[in-house]
Amino acid sequence: MDNFFYYLRELIDNNIVYQIDKRYSNRQQMETFLDGFSKDMEKKYSRNVYKTLRYIVVDQVHYLYHDDYESEAVKNNASFTVAIDNSTYYFLLEKEMSNKNILELKSEIDLVNSKDLEGVKALYKEVLSDFETNMEFTFIDLKRRTENDINYKFMPIDGKHSLLRLISFFPLK
Repeated sequence: MDNFFYYLRELIDNNIVYQIDKRYSNRQQMETFLDGFSKDMEKKYSRNVYKTLRYIVVDQVHYLYHDDYESEAVKNNASFTVAIDNSTYYFLLEKEMSNKNILELKSEIDLVNSKDLEGVKALYKEVLSDFETNMEFTFIDLKRRTENDINYKFMPIDGKHSLLRLISFFPLK
């Protein structure tokens, strides 16, 4: 699994088409990023493909800027990259977070990855109806839209923080 993860990471680094780094961007730049991506995809693809790509990107950029889990010290260390290679879009989200949240996030991603597409749809409905859940919709929606497992790795930064690297991909049909 580690070899596959590093292969995907290298593939993304060599084929970047869009990138946003939270440390060096503000809300206006985020909106410009999303608008530019949307307009470009709308020109290139059918409505279904365009909508799927847009949802995938918007969900992950929202998660990038969502600060529930972070303290002030880490909330800006995050980036999102989109790459394309051989008619497949690859998405890399990197986000620094507190180590105390790792087990919960691993559990959520592993739960989503353990489901087939029907199971993911059922999980989505279940989470929607449970007002007390803290489960992150980003992971559910990412699996549902890409129809592929989410690859992730936590890279230790120091004793209190780690970098979440989350890779997903969407082959054009």
